[in-house]
Amino acid sequence: MEASVAILKYGMITILGMIPAFIVMMIGFTIGGAIAGQGMIDAFSGASTGGSMVTVIIGGLIMMITMLISQIQMLTLPLSYAVADSRDDIARMGYLDTWKTAGQVIVECLPGFGGSMILMILGLAIESSGLIIIGVVLFYVMVIGIIPYIVKKLNTS
Repeated sequence: MEASVAILKYGMITILGMIPAFIVMMIGFTIGGAIAGQGMIDAFSGASTGGSMVTVIIGGLIMMITMLISQIQMLTLPLSYAVADSRDDIARMGYLDTWKTAGQVIVECLPGFGGSMILMILGLAIESSGLIIIGVVLFYVMVIGIIPYIVKKLNTS
């Protein structure tokens, strides 16, 4: 019974914490989509120029960064509660602290994420599907590796 109550508690914490993160994600997607929109229309119509591809890349990066920070925050909030419940020497993180931690995790992971994005962009630029696949796989591995990294960060803070 105790496990069911704990699971219910963490589920409610996760759902309530996700609402503002979804709003932030939608705002980021709206801004990124507005920036990338005309460039994507030009790219699909064949009238693509260097400037329009730059706007597509900038808009895409805004959407990816917003999505990553929001999703990391969605993971950090319930994980911080679970870690604090399992240890007596750690206090629960406040809601705004989870956003700060999500931002710190992204900054600390920039070399890996940046490298994977550079590989994807280079692959698109030179039309190399192998380079794009390597970049996507590296990006996926970085995203999956964030979960244990967040737990480690919460245990050491």
